[in-house]
Amino acid sequence: ICLSETFLSKPSDFINDIFSAYEHFFSPALKFQNGPGRYAGGVSVFIKTSCNLTVQQIHVNYDNTIFLHVKQPFKHRQNDIILISTYVPPAASPYYKSKYNTEQESNGIVYLEECIAHIREKYVDASLIIAGDLNSRTGNVQGVHDDLELNKYLEDNPSNVYNEYNNTHIRISEDAEINAFGRTLLSLCSIFDLYILNGVYENSGLFTFMSWRGNSVNDYFIVSDDLLMENMTMQVISRSESWHMPITLSIKCHKDDDEMHADMPINNDNVN
Repeated sequence: ICLSETFLSKPSDFINDIFSAYEHFFSPALKFQNGPGRYAGGVSVFIKTSCNLTVQQIHVNYDNTIFLHVKQPFKHRQNDIILISTYVPPAASPYYKSKYNTEQESNGIVYLEECIAHIREKYVDASLIIAGDLNSRTGNVQGVHDDLELNKYLEDNPSNVYNEYNNTHIRISEDAEINAFGRTLLSLCSIFDLYILNGVYENSGLFTFMSWRGNSVNDYFIVSDDLLMENMTMQVISRSESWHMPITLSIKCHKDDDEMHADMPINNDNVN
């Protein structure tokens, strides 16, 4: 279970009591000024202990994000998974001025990309799963497809990567808009060979954010291309408790043929 925008500055005993059967990984919400005002952001991930997964946290210098190293969850192959649960503040957030001391509008996806690149240097063969509120609108575009569409025109492209397989996992989303964060996210997907799952499966292309100000898709599950061969499904669930809809991802992958199920409303390794 991945929770984004918890607004919690420290772990809550109440939350831990509710999730007593889970191991809790925590990234605190932050406050940008002294005095009154609420904390912003915050991420929690809960791993059910009965899943018998070997999970270690990778400590990174990146706020509102939890990197978890899930060791060999598959029965049929040796790949590890890096689960990245994150909240990316929107472009107008005071977070960027407070954190990076800049008056210019910052792009949080750029910082996320830098962090993933750093992780990739150590965990070269691991598959990635990104879950979270990315405040990015990507329309119906699959970033990897766009990159391959350009590659097919290169005469000296020995990999011949443009084929019928690349026409699969096309997205159909209720949100046709693309914003600046979304364009950067699509570039990130192209760089790391990641596929956006929103809009690929039945009930997965629905709006994930609905309010009087408008509707959008900005909560995502994004996975490495090698995970597409797994028995996997993703969907958006319509609920009324929050402006953000819960999204779920299920992958049949455990060594004992159990199902790894991730929800997002979704001893330590160190990367220095």
